[in-house]
Amino acid sequence: MYVYDYLALPAASFIGTYLITSHILAILDWTQPEWYKAREISPRPKLTFQLYIAIMKRTILNITVSVAVAAIFWHIRITRKPELRDILTAILQLLICFLCSELWFWTGHYLSHNPLFYAKVHSLHHTFPRPIALSSLYCTLWEMLLINLPLATGMPTILQLHPYVNSLWNCGLAWYIAMKHC
Repeated sequence: MYVYDYLALPAASFIGTYLITSHILAILDWTQPEWYKAREISPRPKLTFQLYIAIMKRTILNITVSVAVAAIFWHIRITRKPELRDILTAILQLLICFLCSELWFWTGHYLSHNPLFYAKVHSLHHTFPRPIALSSLYCTLWEMLLINLPLATGMPTILQLHPYVNSLWNCGLAWYIAMKHC
């Protein structure tokens, strides 16, 4: 039960929400209905099948390595069975996770644009002049492990989130990053 509650459920929540959200938006990019085009700020290149395959190869690699690292991280952490106290505590924990992850992401993203790190860490993510939701996890392994993975596992581990609250956090995080890139 430990593996299911503390690793599989949050990981499946993130992956499922990310894939569903980004693929719905990818279908809109492929079909480009009139109501969708009317809301675009600037035109984006049409998503081709070859581009889709390239994005998904990198995304699957990043997700696989991240789940493996998260499994090690969750296995060696100090464990106590967290309780689901009340809804206000869960909301406060989610708010703390959001604020800390925004600070972590902003700092990491800012540092990754430094000339010392940009070419090795962040340039792959910027191969899309106008990003799409699917490209949100299109990045180097370094960026995935040092900037993105701590968002999903760092504060939930420190706050000892209940697995269901952690899964809710991962669903929200996946939806948020997909929406930020579309």
